[in-house]
Amino acid sequence: MYQSIAIYALVIILSGILINSYASLSTTIFTGIFLITLTVLQHNQLISVDLSWRQHSEDIYNAIMVFATLGAISLVSWLYNRELRHAIKHTLKSKIALKKERDSLEEQVMIRTQQLETAQAEKMMQWQQFVEIGRSTAEIFHDIKNPLTSVSLNLEQLYKLHQGKNTFSNKKIQDALRSINYIGQFITATNHQIKPQQVRKWFSHNKQIGQAIKFLSPKATANKVKFNNICSTNIKICGCSSKFYQVIINLISNSIDSYHDHMLNSPRIILIKTEQDGNYLRIFVKDSGCGITLANQSRIFNPLFTTKTIDQGTGLGLSIVKSVIVNDFGGSIFFCSQPNKGSTFAVTIPIKK
Repeated sequence: MYQSIAIYALVIILSGILINSYASLSTTIFTGIFLITLTVLQHNQLISVDLSWRQHSEDIYNAIMVFATLGAISLVSWLYNRELRHAIKHTLKSKIALKKERDSLEEQVMIRTQQLETAQAEKMMQWQQFVEIGRSTAEIFHDIKNPLTSVSLNLEQLYKLHQGKNTFSNKKIQDALRSINYIGQFITATNHQIKPQQVRKWFSHNKQIGQAIKFLSPKATANKVKFNNICSTNIKICGCSSKFYQVIINLISNSIDSYHDHMLNSPRIILIKTEQDGNYLRIFVKDSGCGITLANQSRIFNPLFTTKTIDQGTGLGLSIVKSVIVNDFGGSIFFCSQPNKGSTFAVTIPIKK
């Protein structure tokens, strides 16, 4: 009996060493205690056992089979527990990696949230600036309109005094009256934007482009810029003519400004070209001025963005142009530009029947 107990104890110790796992070791101990208890009961004949197998002669092969079986069981247990330990280590590593990833995501979310809050604050400041600009513009236009009317009346009286005389001064008076009328149209168009009262009608785009060229001729002459107006179509489009005029004024004025302080040996020319492409009117304004840098090309339509000094621009021109083309005429505007080589703006407007 004591030999059997010693064998069971040895098996338990070897299994525990091979398994090297607390949970499996406890299971093995309980199993060993059960086997030892069963052996004691059988030895004291408290449990009847068939011991006829003891009458048979023992050989070396039975011992080898017992040890082989125990070895196989121990090997399988060791391999199983080794893979189990690897799986547990891998799970722990994955848990640590997930924790790091979670912490990183939380940090990224916090940074992104701060960025969004900052962007919203900047947007609110921009809208506040727009509100102030709208109020200031309405007040300025109200103050400009009265002296403008006075100047217009005085020029009309001078024109009547020189009427019938084909003099140089008479022509200049006519040019001044046209310019004042254009300024009046400008004020009307801006008032329509501040107070949205749309006046839609059919108008000739060629006529509006021609008037814009005449209006900007003094500025072009001062910058030694010449116009090349190529209008291959004379169709009419429907919309607010004063807003369309404002679009052309902004595009041509920007092209003139592109030659400012730009050293260029070739002639300073601005090409204004219109053509019909199916049911669309395409307008091109091209210059060979300073161009737009790559860093600024994605921002030129943003409100209040400008590369000009405070006395040259407000950063609202191209943003207004895009808004009018898209919202009022249902069209689109694109551009291509190379630094020190010039820019081309292309406006596409659908022709409504």
